[in-house]
Amino acid sequence: MKIQTWFAIESGRVGSVVGPAGVLILLILTAMIWATARQPVTFIDFSVNPKDVTRARAVAVVPKLLRPLPVVVYLHGSGDSLERSTRTLRQFAELGLAAVCMDYTQTNAASFPAQFEALLSWVASQEWADTNRVAWVGLSLGAQRMLSYACAHPEATPPFLIRLAGGRVQELETEPRRLHGKVWIVHGEKDDVFRLSDAEEVARKLKAAGMLVEMTVLPGQSHSFGENRQLVFRLLSERCAEEFKAMRKGATGP
Repeated sequence: MKIQTWFAIESGRVGSVVGPAGVLILLILTAMIWATARQPVTFIDFSVNPKDVTRARAVAVVPKLLRPLPVVVYLHGSGDSLERSTRTLRQFAELGLAAVCMDYTQTNAASFPAQFEALLSWVASQEWADTNRVAWVGLSLGAQRMLSYACAHPEATPPFLIRLAGGRVQELETEPRRLHGKVWIVHGEKDDVFRLSDAEEVARKLKAAGMLVEMTVLPGQSHSFGENRQLVFRLLSERCAEEFKAMRKGATGP
């Protein structure tokens, strides 16, 4: 299991060698790269209607590029909404990735499996979706629901899973089924909702279950990363794009 620290904006550091001026340079360079990567996109509003479960609104942001496209399935955290998640989806789409989000029922965990399965089925039915290159990205409660689903349905787990600000789930407390793929756990050092020690324990359990685990601790950062959230998602988007390129290379050979 690979564990590393990433950047510490609150303490004026990037790693251990860059001061406040370096942080400013990082932000400017990231913004410049992002500006050059903007893509025209299509917004698709739709709903998933699983049987005997509450209908869930959803949105897809799809770049106007050659198809099929790799897909990021994103779930926001507690108290967040589909409307506020659209900016996050746009960040993925600007790097040529289709991105999908659903307003799952936050107050009823029993509804989630059917809603999420319906969302995945909708994605798989789209002509623009490359179902061999899919990543799940979950923030806070979204990370919790995604991991619980993956433990119950390991056959559905994508090649790449990102957990942001998540904690323990009941399904890992018992002997979990064997899982596959790669998981990247990103957690704030000062998270007061899900403790860092809980995230570290989840990392150990996922490794024991068979996943390739990478964990990144963000020094000084709180739950959901506060004002630095958009910067975190920009860097996550770039990482997803890199992973998808590796998947495509692996599928086509050298």
